[in-house]
Amino acid sequence: MTKIKKSMKAIFTATRKKHILAGICGALSVTIMITVISLGVSGNTTEDEISKTNIIEEETELTLAVTEKDTEAATEETTEETTEEITEEKVLSSIEAAETNTVTSVQNNSYTISESDYDSLLKIVQAEAGGEDETGKILVANVIFNRVNSSRFPNTVGDVIYAKGQFSPVAYSSFSNTKVSESTKIAVDKALSGIDYSQGALFFCANSSSGLFGGYTYIMTHGGHTFFK
Repeated sequence: MTKIKKSMKAIFTATRKKHILAGICGALSVTIMITVISLGVSGNTTEDEISKTNIIEEETELTLAVTEKDTEAATEETTEETTEEITEEKVLSSIEAAETNTVTSVQNNSYTISESDYDSLLKIVQAEAGGEDETGKILVANVIFNRVNSSRFPNTVGDVIYAKGQFSPVAYSSFSNTKVSESTKIAVDKALSGIDYSQGALFFCANSSSGLFGGYTYIMTHGGHTFFK
C-alpha cells in the first residue's frame, strides 16, 4: 500500500507541474504580446527589434512544447508503474488468500461404527497418512466415510477398507500390527465427530501417481496426497 501511495503522489506532483507550466506559458505569452504592442505604439520599433521579438516568442513556445511533452511522458510512465504495482499487489494478495484457504472443513453428522471398524480405521489412516498433518489424516478418514455413503462402494467402514484392490497397505501382513500414533487417534476421532475437509472425495493417491486419475474430477492436493471423486 505504501508503494501505491508513493506512486499516486508522484502522479499528482507531475500533474501540478504540468498546470504550473501551462500558467507560465500563458504569462510569457501575455508579456511578449505587451512588449510587441508597446513597441508598435511607441513608433520607434525597428524591423530588427520585431524580428528579435518573434524569435524570442518562437523559442519560448518551442521550449514550453518540449517541456510539456516531457511532463506528459513522465506522467504516463508513472501511471504505468503505478498500474503494474497495483496489479502485482492484487496477484500477491490472491496467492496469499489461496494459501490461507487451501482446505476448509464442514461439520457433518457424527458417525457411529463398531469397535473392529474403528480399529481398522485407525490402522488404515496411520498406514496411509501417518506422516501427514492432522488435516491430511482427517482427509483419508473422510474418503472412507464418503465411500460408505456412496452406492458405488460397500456400506461399512471395514468392508470399504478391506475391499479388494482399494487400499494397498491391507495387502501386507504387517497391517494388522500397525502401531497407531496419538495424533492419528485424535484425527480419526475428529473425522468421526463430523469434521470433513474432503469436498466429497472418493479417491486419493500419492502426488506422483495423480496422472493415473485423468478420468476423475480433481478436488485438491494436500501434503503428499491428491484427492479426486
